[in-house]
Amino acid sequence: MAGTRFAFLPVLVAFALLLAAGCTAPQGGSAGPAPGTTVQATASPPAGSLPITVATALSPTPGTTPPPVTTPTTAENGKLLFFFPWPKGEKRYLTTNFHEEGGLDFASFTSPDAAILAAANGTVIWAEFTHPDSFNTYPEGKGDLLDMGNSVILQHGPSTHTIYLHLRHEVTPPVSPGQVVQAGTRIGWQGDTGKSHGAHLHFAVVNLAFTPLPLVTAKPRESWGFAELNGSNTLALNAPYESGNLPS
Repeated sequence: MAGTRFAFLPVLVAFALLLAAGCTAPQGGSAGPAPGTTVQATASPPAGSLPITVATALSPTPGTTPPPVTTPTTAENGKLLFFFPWPKGEKRYLTTNFHEEGGLDFASFTSPDAAILAAANGTVIWAEFTHPDSFNTYPEGKGDLLDMGNSVILQHGPSTHTIYLHLRHEVTPPVSPGQVVQAGTRIGWQGDTGKSHGAHLHFAVVNLAFTPLPLVTAKPRESWGFAELNGSNTLALNAPYESGNLPS
């Protein structure tokens, strides 16, 4: 899929994923999803690109290569595999289909501040935890990085990144930019910050291609799936999904 290039603004020290409406969970986040007909999520993330702004501080260090994704690939289709980003044995409900940059929303209804874990080995390139838990831009949104709320972005290779949005505020951040993490490392707690309607995790696998600086491209990453689903990323809306691989 072709992405659109956007000019880099050197005075900024952060980047913005411009998320539109739809990144929501049921209000309150304390009860399970309402019964109803199961709807299948789109098998592939939507086409299109998303403008972001990247600061020099967040760009890859010249001459260095981030650690590759070390989760297994399926012999049948060679997809990159990512674990469900929550502890082994815990369940999260899918509360939206693919939307915006190819993101999916997952929520825990039994523990609104449930742990969020790295879905694969990688390097932290963005970590924001300064917003208070009361900070919320729903429903209008700000159209900038504030809509991400507290958030983390991991880089797994030159063209593969995972994003984790709307996390809970933390006085002492669990991760920081430049830190190398392993799959299963806690990177935050489920929250309701930014453009969010109820506690949940917005998770996506994207390509933030520095092509080259000062230009950047952001688009959904093709050929990926969940390890627990043998490489598939076709999920049933309002269904629970249990992590079987990441440690608690």
